[in-house]
Amino acid sequence: RAYPRYEDATNATVLQTNDLSATFKGLKPGTDYAIQVRAKTTRGWGEYTPLIYKKTTHAMGL
Repeated sequence: RAYPRYEDATNATVLQTNDLSATFKGLKPGTDYAIQVRAKTTRGWGEYTPLIYKKTTHAMGL
């Protein structure tokens, strides 16, 4: 999940995948995001990782 750094996770963008990597689409340019991941096994969902903060790049005008 990813959400703007100074907001809560209520409206987070959530991705579910079986791949080892994922790409978030539709994030706001030039925005700091809090990102967390967790795994699902046959026993259910694990805990979220500690928060990782990353800033999106600015959009290029055409």
